[in-house]
Amino acid sequence: AEVLLSKLVGYNVEKRPTKQQDLFSFYNAIRGNIQVNVDIARFSLVNTGNPFELKKLASGKKFFEVNVATPDYLLASKLTALAIGTIGRSPEKEGFRLDFLKDIFDSNCLIDDFGAESQTWKFFEQVCQVQNKLRNTNFASSQVIESAITALLDSALINNTKTNIGKPHLSEFQNAYLQIGTLSA
Repeated sequence: AEVLLSKLVGYNVEKRPTKQQDLFSFYNAIRGNIQVNVDIARFSLVNTGNPFELKKLASGKKFFEVNVATPDYLLASKLTALAIGTIGRSPEKEGFRLDFLKDIFDSNCLIDDFGAESQTWKFFEQVCQVQNKLRNTNFASSQVIESAITALLDSALINNTKTNIGKPHLSEFQNAYLQIGTLSA
């Protein structure tokens, strides 16, 4: 992570907190109105297939290579995060509603831009297995799908205390994604 982040010349790099420091490192790299989220996982993301691809990136006049998650893998992991009550995000965590809203937004952007290919489903099943192992649970992919659908439907209910997305959350989302300029996926 440190080697990758050192290549981001001109970016202000901030480490985001995590409770599982042995498994994850999270960073925000910010320059002007550009924010790059860098998430480092120290475990196998999937059992088969390649959840990332090598990309050549530029920072100023310097080029470097980095593994970037594929849209299929990103969509699969975003969809599992929506599965409240199984392997998804925990509503008890601080900032849950904003993170939940971001996951919905990110999923929608990924589907709009890349669709949902058969590889997405393969990664979804594997992400379920990995999350079950990390959480010491045993939810089937079908249960994860049902919990994600339920969470999405519940989020539209005004009286739902867990996942309802109200005006304050939309403002917080707007501030998080639209601090300067216009929104870009």
